[in-house]
Amino acid sequence: LDLSSGWGCRLLGAISIQNNIKSYVGIDPNSELHPCYNKMINDLCDEKNKYKFKMIDNGSEKVNYQSLGIKFNIVFWSPPFYKQEHYVAHENKENFDKQSIEMYKTYEEWEDKFFIKTLNNCSKSVDHHGVIILYLGNINYESFYKKMEKVMKDNQLSYLGNFSILGTTMRYFIVYYKI
Repeated sequence: LDLSSGWGCRLLGAISIQNNIKSYVGIDPNSELHPCYNKMINDLCDEKNKYKFKMIDNGSEKVNYQSLGIKFNIVFWSPPFYKQEHYVAHENKENFDKQSIEMYKTYEEWEDKFFIKTLNNCSKSVDHHGVIILYLGNINYESFYKKMEKVMKDNQLSYLGNFSILGTTMRYFIVYYKI
């Protein structure tokens, strides 16, 4: 489960191992990207594997994960950081208004109604022994981490550890494990 599909990098990764996965579900509210996702799936997937890929044109906080009927063994999320990342131009009103930073005007509202809500909802669809991997950038608000820990604990997810990747900057990832 890819909660913010963005430019499609994780989709391409899943396509590259299409014979070895059960499913890939990607979510992104930017409607302009969905024709590109569909083109990647149609052009790069074997016909027998196309059914494994589902793209959802919506915000991750609005998806009913249980209705998908899938228990995920990996959930990855690199959320759009509040007021730090803008993916849609103001001129594209329909898609611009669907971005989390436009829908939730204060940091506290974004934290509760977007981030925590998404995390709580998707956590219920993590399979036993599955993981949630989060890239949180430079979010360092104490309230944020306290709320996140509560959601994880309430959904039987335990902190497993973290890892980092060095690119142009060091990127830190947090991993939770469904017990």
